[in-house]
Amino acid sequence: MGTALLLKVSNTKSITIHKEENQYNSRFWYEIQEKNEIIEQGKIVDRFSNIIKQLKNKIPTFHKLEIIDGDQKLVKEIMDAQLGDHTHYNSQERLLDLCNRLLKGEEISIEKEAITYGVHEATIKKSIYLIRNFLEEFDIHLKNGMYKIRKSELLSYSETILLLLNIYQSNSFSYKEIKSLEKKLVQQLSDEAQLQLSKLFHDFDICCKETNVKDLLPNVEVIFRAIDERKGLSFIYKSDNASLKVRLLKPHSIHFHEGSYYLIGEMLEGVNKGKRNFKLEHIQNLRISRKSIMIDEIENPQSTEIFIPSSKHKEMVTLKIQSVLMESLLREFPNSKQIKVENAWATYEIEVKDTDNILVWILSQKEVVEIIGPEDFRNQMKTRLQNLLNIYNEGA
Repeated sequence: MGTALLLKVSNTKSITIHKEENQYNSRFWYEIQEKNEIIEQGKIVDRFSNIIKQLKNKIPTFHKLEIIDGDQKLVKEIMDAQLGDHTHYNSQERLLDLCNRLLKGEEISIEKEAITYGVHEATIKKSIYLIRNFLEEFDIHLKNGMYKIRKSELLSYSETILLLLNIYQSNSFSYKEIKSLEKKLVQQLSDEAQLQLSKLFHDFDICCKETNVKDLLPNVEVIFRAIDERKGLSFIYKSDNASLKVRLLKPHSIHFHEGSYYLIGEMLEGVNKGKRNFKLEHIQNLRISRKSIMIDEIENPQSTEIFIPSSKHKEMVTLKIQSVLMESLLREFPNSKQIKVENAWATYEIEVKDTDNILVWILSQKEVVEIIGPEDFRNQMKTRLQNLLNIYNEGA
């Protein structure tokens, strides 16, 4: 049984690669024709890769030859040979090349690589053995005749559980978004670990709201790119009263609070300069400014808190704070609204569900914060302070 492969060298010259097979072996040879006459015939060999070697030595522009017709398997092997010439690699170069390809996630076929590198299959097997010993921390396994590095767990089983617990209870994603994140996190674990997690969280009560984080992701990417490149942001902001205003901001961070994501930064233009926060869902036409700006390092940043919604009634609290505390206030309560600024003091309105939480925060800030209203909340602080005073008086 015989097949042939026809390659075009020029308008007058071509190459025919012949293959004959029987029950015992295969034979290959080539013929070079010019004006339909055979002008040269290659020696008969038992491997197709040896024919490729002969032709590459004979024709320097072998990678430019055009395939006219022929056996599809041979066509594929010729195309592979044209894409990259590895037959000139020495043993060290071949070993490093195979190692690099495995680390990139490629699958290695013994038969194909023997042709690619122009060596015996046993040589490729030996190379894989040496790489295995060299890369002890990697699991190089054989599956369906292909060698590949099995990816190690990016996260441990317990780390994945903790991340999932935070995602489930953060109330910052819709149910669909949570399930998508869950799938991406879990799939990097082993099959056994995935089954364990499935049983563990089967009846878990997932806290979620009807948000669409996917729509916010493009803006999130732009914001963090601006922070990384130390550049400002310009955007159109739709405020609660439906008015549209153009803003120029020095971005600092993104925070989540009570079901919404906020961009926190410093206004660069306008009357209300200083630290401000903006709901991501109200931001339109977000752009990175071309001009670089100096973004100050934030001293003693407070840890980000995940706020779990409660059934308590929301209450509007008005605080008067010293300007040096603006950054801390916005980090603790991203939904704060600035009312006015006078000298070294600023007045903010904050909508809260848990007044105990904000009272504790105010106490920790000592004399740089004053409660303006409501009167009932101001009286709560007076009562707490009086109780503390009584404790210390009794102790004395």
